[in-house]
Amino acid sequence: MQLFGSIQEKWPDDDDDDYSDVNYDSCHIGYDDRHASYDASHVSNGASHFTYDVSYDACHVSNGASHFTYDVSYDACHVNYNNSHLTMAVTLSMPIVISTM
Repeated sequence: MQLFGSIQEKWPDDDDDDYSDVNYDSCHIGYDDRHASYDASHVSNGASHFTYDVSYDACHVSNGASHFTYDVSYDACHVNYNNSHLTMAVTLSMPIVISTM
């Protein structure tokens, strides 16, 4: 209870709170301006970042042929897993159908 009492003493009336909120909003707008300039530098930095991504992907493809094949094989395996998962559901149903015939 004493903790809450000491916090309220810092903000004695609502007028000070409103003034503080206005100052915070002004500061927040200034922060947004800096944030916009940060985004601009992020875009320009992204030109080299995008180039890095492209050259990394090119390296990724050539480092594989085997590594890229691994990715394709993994995706094929993932599809096969889904197919086998679906087939498993079908084959689990099929013995029931076969056994009822």
